[in-house]
Amino acid sequence: MKGLLTVDVEGGSKPNVYQCVDILERFLDEIEIPATLFVTPDVVENRPETVAKWLDQPHSVGLHIHPERIGPGDSDWLAEYDEESIEEMVAIGCETFDDYLGFKPVQFRAGRWEYSEQLLRALQSQGFERDASLRSDSRRDPYERSGIREFPMTVYDSAIVRQLLRPWTIDSIPLHADAFLGKRAFIPGFYAVTWRLFHADIPYLMTSLHDYDVGSTAIRSRIKQYLTYVFSRTSPTVIDDRYIQ
Repeated sequence: MKGLLTVDVEGGSKPNVYQCVDILERFLDEIEIPATLFVTPDVVENRPETVAKWLDQPHSVGLHIHPERIGPGDSDWLAEYDEESIEEMVAIGCETFDDYLGFKPVQFRAGRWEYSEQLLRALQSQGFERDASLRSDSRRDPYERSGIREFPMTVYDSAIVRQLLRPWTIDSIPLHADAFLGKRAFIPGFYAVTWRLFHADIPYLMTSLHDYDVGSTAIRSRIKQYLTYVFSRTSPTVIDDRYIQ
């Protein structure tokens, strides 16, 4: 089974907004696992040397957008914008990558996992090839739509999970390492779910995290331990031309 580590790189809170990007850089050097890094334009502007370094390493780099930072409106929910507005935001993000790095990203993840059909059409019009914005309620294999290859987030779903989580209207458990490893009570269950997925008939196991969560020493240690567990049982790869479906 292939293993995919995806990281949303968007900076943390003030005053040291980009300190977590620096910590993530050191963390990735330490764990030596190739990652797919979805980077916001403001991180490119403020840490161009770091992103350029990732481009020269076995990592894969794509565009990540939160509309409240870049868009023509106030909402941070990308699905609330029309296709033309999404195209404009994607074009602005690509321009930043080109200006600072001379690089045109061709893969994308939307902030807040805001997947939509108009997003795929907007990405296709801007020359993108791959997207990883879909976090579905049930397991989905990669597929192609509107000329975009979609790589859905890995989730664990079962009748028991749906029954247990019904009060919270949650149908599946996504492999968000930063969220579940941040709370001690969730850790045993998260490992159990991951173990079950090792034995599932799926093309890859994708786990995700944010740069700002590795800023915590305790959570960073738990994430490292978890990733060691995952990638000792999977074959590490990234979302780009090196990924062979």
